[in-house]
Amino acid sequence: MPEDLLGLVESHLLSSAAQHGMRVVSHEESGSFDNALVVLQGGDVRVRVIRERSQVFVDFGSSSEPAVWFDSAVVMEYLGLSDTAGWHDRDGAGVLKGLADFLRAFWLELSVRFSPATFPVAKQELTRVREEQSVRRFG
Repeated sequence: MPEDLLGLVESHLLSSAAQHGMRVVSHEESGSFDNALVVLQGGDVRVRVIRERSQVFVDFGSSSEPAVWFDSAVVMEYLGLSDTAGWHDRDGAGVLKGLADFLRAFWLELSVRFSPATFPVAKQELTRVREEQSVRRFG
């Protein structure tokens, strides 16, 4: 049986993300299909780690709009880092280690873009990037 997602988050992400005040704000584990969800928040930045049918995904959001999430691939392109990167893999530990490195390197940038003062503009741009990615993938 795979390790629970919260355990993976605690062992591979939380210790390094704690320097930014990142803490777990919600957690759910399902008995079916290995599905689970962990939401973390540090300042105005929210990170959602989802495991669905053993595939791990990462989304980003702002505390100012807790129901609005953007896939890590959208955020990576929005920041000008890559138009194909993001965290989606069956290797949960690898995803979380990569996410920890990303948060260390780009925390200041994320904090600014996801702050309540700047998130409305960032949200418009992130939505545009998401739509462009969708067109590229699905036509």
